[in-house]
Amino acid sequence: MSKDRKPAPETPGPILPPGTRLVDSPDWDRAAPNLEIVLDPKRKVAAPAPEPPKPGGAAVPRTTAIALMIGVGLAIVAGAGFGLWKLLDANRDTESAALAETQTEAGVETGAVSAVEVEPAPVTQQELETLYRGHVLETAVALDLDPLTIEELRQPNAFSHPISYGSPKIIAPGSSKRIGPLTFKVRVDTLSLERRGIISKGRHTTLVVTNNGEQPLAYRLFMRKAEGGECKSPVVFNYDAMVIDPGQTFDISVCGGSHSVEVIDLRMLEITALGAAWVRQVPPEVVGLLGMAARAHDPGPDVIACKEDAAEIVRALDEHLVDWEDVIDFYSRHDCQHYPWPSEYRLATEALPSLPIRPAPQP
Repeated sequence: MSKDRKPAPETPGPILPPGTRLVDSPDWDRAAPNLEIVLDPKRKVAAPAPEPPKPGGAAVPRTTAIALMIGVGLAIVAGAGFGLWKLLDANRDTESAALAETQTEAGVETGAVSAVEVEPAPVTQQELETLYRGHVLETAVALDLDPLTIEELRQPNAFSHPISYGSPKIIAPGSSKRIGPLTFKVRVDTLSLERRGIISKGRHTTLVVTNNGEQPLAYRLFMRKAEGGECKSPVVFNYDAMVIDPGQTFDISVCGGSHSVEVIDLRMLEITALGAAWVRQVPPEVVGLLGMAARAHDPGPDVIACKEDAAEIVRALDEHLVDWEDVIDFYSRHDCQHYPWPSEYRLATEALPSLPIRPAPQP
């Protein structure tokens, strides 16, 4: 105890365990119970006393000892955690290095491996032919046609261009002219027309076209009244401006009044019945038919026009990069609902090596 303080007279106090030393503290009261051996009021069990200090050791306040023990424990835990983290991190680095070395030895980078795994395998010609046969059969069943084989569809179509801009043909009223499988006759009739609620009668010139051949005929016809100039009183008669079947006849409006008819340009392509069904789906604007022909065009009630982008084809036709027969020959073999026209395709003059036609690879 402190030399400056005399001990109080001996009074009965708690019995201390052997080896327990009392701490000299200003607020220490010898009469107070030893907190280390007092009973827990809740548990009624004596709290365990700490291990007594070694003889000769310096006494440490209880609160200081607890704080010291907590600090040491945290330091041990932190040290162990840091060591474990470093061990795991080193292990990860080792695994990454091993993986990179393996990929380098194989000559494949990680990005390349992912790309190869995602990229689909190219479609083979056999797979394309299987899909193509399905489209052929689908159209044949829908229209009650005899399905054609790919061998039959590969054969060339007979093409003719009997009338061109440099050598037009003129047909007088009441006359007729046979050009290839088509017969043209000019007829002048008296028609009753209603305009703005007023009914009037007048003479009108009509060109009657008949297919005398045995096959459907895809055709492009440019004609006008022989006197030239724009028709002041046009009348629209609906007809199929793309295909005419064997034995079929169309009445094509020319102009009001009595006129001779000038056939400026005529192109014809003999196609199969299946090809006729596919060509009928192509809008006339795609192959450069405008004006009266486009307005009068009526392929039939059950025909669904393809949503073909006409801009590229029209541009190619206007710039004389391709001709009408190049486009029509392709669509006589391909359903435009499934196959877009490839700009490199040209009229087949001999059997095609395969169908469907695959677009040329882009550079």
